[in-house]
Amino acid sequence: THYEYDATKIKTYYGAIDRYYAPGEKTDGQTHGVGWGARNFHNGNGNGPAKRAGEQTDYGDYSLLVAEHLAATADPPRPFDVDEFIPRWQEALGSWRSWICTQTRQTYQQVAQGVPTAQLGGNSNAMALRHAAALAYYDDEDALAATARAAMFTHREATALDGGEFFARVTFRVVRGAAQRGPLRRERVVVARKRRRAGSRQEVIVLPPRALQHDDAREGLREH
Repeated sequence: THYEYDATKIKTYYGAIDRYYAPGEKTDGQTHGVGWGARNFHNGNGNGPAKRAGEQTDYGDYSLLVAEHLAATADPPRPFDVDEFIPRWQEALGSWRSWICTQTRQTYQQVAQGVPTAQLGGNSNAMALRHAAALAYYDDEDALAATARAAMFTHREATALDGGEFFARVTFRVVRGAAQRGPLRRERVVVARKRRRAGSRQEVIVLPPRALQHDDAREGLREH
């Protein structure tokens, strides 16, 4: 039921989820969706059979593609380079059996039209986390955060990019024992996006929702 977000409907369809199901297996062959109508979003795209139980959605396929790219460019290790990644991405889309999201379609067209890399992407705020493998590749939080943003090159909407970076930074700290220092909800995770406004620098500070309940986390923006 990819793209079905109604928890009540999902529970009605499945009851207890105790194994993998193919897309639409319990929902009359459709994965439904909000705003797009009932359909199977992972029907193979004419590149092969529909996705089967246990296979990845487009999010997983993107994460695997980034992992393959990092493995192929690990000698020597270097920052994630979108220009270097794009040929691999273009080739993969030729046999992509998952849903191809609107931002990916739009970016694919932009690349074909020669749009500069820095201007690629659409304006959707639906972030796409694709950097899981980078947690094992980089031992520096800033490098991981930069990779999270770069791997989301199909998006240029600020909050989508900020959200991806936020999860990258929090996950980096968790896997390296940050939880042993106390609840993460009390830590400020500063996102790299900076705006120039009236000669000042604005740091966007993104916090877990629960953190906003605390007095020391009321201020979401700091001016310098």
